[in-house]
Amino acid sequence: MPDFPKGRASAHVGHPHCYLDIVSTTSPVLLLHCSRCDGDRHFTSSGKFRLNANGKKLDAWLVYRCDACDNSWNRSIFERRSRSEIEPALIESLHANDPVLAGRIACDLSGTGLRVSRSETTILRQALAPICKEPEVLVINIALAAGPSGRADRLIAHGLGLSRGEVEALASSGRLVIADAGRKALSRPLRNGIWVTLDVSGRADRSAIAARARGE
Repeated sequence: MPDFPKGRASAHVGHPHCYLDIVSTTSPVLLLHCSRCDGDRHFTSSGKFRLNANGKKLDAWLVYRCDACDNSWNRSIFERRSRSEIEPALIESLHANDPVLAGRIACDLSGTGLRVSRSETTILRQALAPICKEPEVLVINIALAAGPSGRADRLIAHGLGLSRGEVEALASSGRLVIADAGRKALSRPLRNGIWVTLDVSGRADRSAIAARARGE
């Protein structure tokens, strides 16, 4: 179980908790020529990797899909790389289609010359054991796979399935706390690895909020 965040949240120790990881990835949408559509189309990262072994050499690609026809395009990560030169953890992440790694690679277009059409934010949610179905407190670790998140209230609202107005009201009442952040925290970007604590005790909709936060 992750370490409990510092600050006001310590007052909730002993109450039923739901620990969550929320991963935000802002993936650029590429403008590429689609051989099937025979024209320029938007291609979005699928979050999936393709690995190919040729003897002791490995090739790896990040797979993109055409938004119009689902045709695939493989973006090279490395080619003809000796297995001994590659960190085992990287190979494991590629095999597992690790979403954080996929997000980082999709967002790093330096030196590629690829054309970006727009960017889209994707939220990935994971409940950490032990899973509590009716928690009184949600303890959320924010992981930013693609750098700055934009405004905190927008990301938190997106991740919890709430409106920005609801997020602002929860913060004003002291129920929502961003660890080690000031009064204007909601209007600023979140930092990678920061904790957000939400007290839902006594709310009739606490089970629904917890379910949305888990992505159910």
